[in-house]
Amino acid sequence: MSKNLKEFIPADLNIWVSGNPGNVWGDRIIQQIFAACMKESKTIEEIAEEVCMASVYFEDTLKEFTERKFFKVTQGGKYLVDFVIYPEQPYEDFKYEISELYSNITKPLTDRLYKIKDKICGVGFYGSDMDFEYLLWPLYVYASNTLGGLMQEKNKSKWAGKVAENNGKPYRIAASVTYPGETIKSRGKQKRVTWSNIHCGFNTPNHGKVTLANLYDYAPFTRDRHTWINDQNINLLLKIFDNAEYTPDEYEKEYAANFISRDIVKNKGGKLYLNMPVLTEAQQKAIRDLLAVELEDIAEEYAAKAAEICDRILLPLTREDLLEEYANWITWGAFAVLPYLFYENKYLQIPEDYNASAAGLCLYTSNSGIYI
Repeated sequence: MSKNLKEFIPADLNIWVSGNPGNVWGDRIIQQIFAACMKESKTIEEIAEEVCMASVYFEDTLKEFTERKFFKVTQGGKYLVDFVIYPEQPYEDFKYEISELYSNITKPLTDRLYKIKDKICGVGFYGSDMDFEYLLWPLYVYASNTLGGLMQEKNKSKWAGKVAENNGKPYRIAASVTYPGETIKSRGKQKRVTWSNIHCGFNTPNHGKVTLANLYDYAPFTRDRHTWINDQNINLLLKIFDNAEYTPDEYEKEYAANFISRDIVKNKGGKLYLNMPVLTEAQQKAIRDLLAVELEDIAEEYAAKAAEICDRILLPLTREDLLEEYANWITWGAFAVLPYLFYENKYLQIPEDYNASAAGLCLYTSNSGIYI
């Protein structure tokens, strides 16, 4: 090989996924192969030259990832990455412009939630009488998902008949890459926060499938909130939900005390009350339907603006054979408004202690996998 192994400096990949692609973060070798084959297909020998490593050390891994459809094999037995990877600088520019686009969206979207407050609460879910500022934690998630879906549908219409409806895989993946010695220039602070969520399901005797939806699984909340409710204590929680007069027995008292310490349950005058919304599938759908009508015009406005940023910065850098990924996956990132809603938000009820707060936690009953 012409390169000296000591001189080889790996590229740095930032990878994001949806679905279940398996582990793609822990293997630095495969990440270097991703970077090497992102623009043009290469033989194993050419890959070995690029990553400064004898092919015997990565052939099996390359075969595995090809079988998992991270690569496609082109004419001549060459390997080509089968997902989008963008250079970090234009992707950084893209994120900044999207951040600027959504920097003022929190107020109009919050105004719309208040406009239909009575209709939302009129759906009749448990917790509909809670402070609306407290309910905004889950409602922002519901509204942003609905808004993003509307925006994506509007954008997809221009790709109808031009790309496939999906990529035929059980996952989506994309990445950005920074090369050795490259300096990424920031155009300013991005007005967004990092956000994630997690759902845990339980089978219960009286309520069927019950799902704990931790709709804010990120700082400043503690990231173990999905463990606060588990197989050992879920039935007690549902007893309290069913009957505020319920008195925990000796075995259950410790669980009840833990619920109270974490604000999952409140003790009011000796009675225990569940302190999180509980929604059925029908109630989830009713809220989605209300939001879809109310947010239609906002979706129309922002879909066009976000798509313009995508098409101007990222589309020219997208391989022709990956336009389906661009239309159905990459652009979704431009329509995900939730991280901007939570940035320095003045409308939310702020917990006294983020480490002991149930804000943003919900229970879904008789759930067959419908999440909002």
